[in-house]
Amino acid sequence: MHVHEIAEHGRSILAPQAPRRAAKRDAGRLAATRTLTRIRKSSMLRTMFARLREWILLTRYKRNGLQVADDCRFSGIPDFGSEPYLISIGKHVAIGSGVTFLTHDGGTFAFRHMPQYKGVIRYGRITVFDSCMIGMGAIILPGVSIGPNSVIGAHSVVTKDVPANTVAAGVPARPIMSTEEYAEKCLRETPEYDEVAYRKDKRTELLRIFPRPW
Repeated sequence: MHVHEIAEHGRSILAPQAPRRAAKRDAGRLAATRTLTRIRKSSMLRTMFARLREWILLTRYKRNGLQVADDCRFSGIPDFGSEPYLISIGKHVAIGSGVTFLTHDGGTFAFRHMPQYKGVIRYGRITVFDSCMIGMGAIILPGVSIGPNSVIGAHSVVTKDVPANTVAAGVPARPIMSTEEYAEKCLRETPEYDEVAYRKDKRTELLRIFPRPW
């Protein structure tokens, strides 16, 4: 067999392999696309069911007497306890995840069996006025009133009334600055950023401003 015949024979053997490789690549891409589609659909379903569950819980609390304005924002439904009818929340209030409202003092269990304390009860109404923010994991105790335009720090335990326009934090929560002072502090510490890029793709813009250390 001559050289040109050998080369032609080799090409004839290799020629069918190219379409096979292309077919494998296409099949791999199709499988990856289908997997991503399933993941997106699963994520969308989880989000949908989570929102449905939150709506059902909030509806139950409202039917049991909870007062809450329609424009309030929740990161997950708070624990409104066993007496939601003793809780009133005003307009434009944001509440972080894991917040607990306690309208009764369960500590009375320790002595209610004694005859002289048999009739003791401890309840209190909780009132959150307009334009407040309650941070993640905060606990609000019975009888507390949180004034308008106030901020409660994450994981704080609020045992006493919080005045209007106040930032309170800690265990127990104490006033640490005015809301105006906090707003000015946040303004000073706001980094330069592209607002259009932030609205379009928050993750990418934040990673540009705050790059990973490694």
